Amino acid sequence: MVLASGVDGERSHLFVQSAVPYHLKLYWILSCCTSNNWINRMPQYKQKQREGIMATLGLYTYPVLMAADVLAYNAQMVPVGEDQKLHMELVRLLADRMNQLCKREIFNRPELFIPPYVAEYRVMSLQDGTKKMSKSSGTEDSIISVSYTHLRAHETSLHLVCRLLLEKKKKKKK
Repeated sequence: MVLASGVDGERSHLFVQSAVPYHLKLYWILSCCTSNNWINRMPQYKQKQREGIMATLGLYTYPVLMAADVLAYNAQMVPVGEDQKLHMELVRLLADRMNQLCKREIFNRPELFIPPYVAEYRVMSLQDGTKKMSKSSGTEDSIISVSYTHLRAHETSLHLVCRLLLEKKKKKKK
């Protein structure tokens, strides 16, 4: 799927993140140094609570896992959407915190980069075009589930998304 979307496999390192135990270990270390007040500022958890959707501990601590993903590779700049600004602020706070605790620079403070075209290409919910597509929306009708089993030979990701949308529409009519 990643290669079908145009990522150059010759210039990019592709791997299965769950096969790298460093992410989870760093997540644990960072979570032990993360203030609840920092996490309480993250909007996703509060939004789920307001909507009456079960806001789980996994959702609550997800920003720390994201920080581990970024800091594990000592990223200099991270391209993100507008909605990820607070998450990147947390990444920078955690880098500072770890550097302070270790009394030396372990992690750099990555800069965030919001490409000017991000808002134009945001994938919106299939049920409510004012909201982003999200697996946690509570309904399968608002998302397109994609896996390697869906991808056909020589099919681009755009073709795949269009085909899955049409298939979903046909199933709904039946």
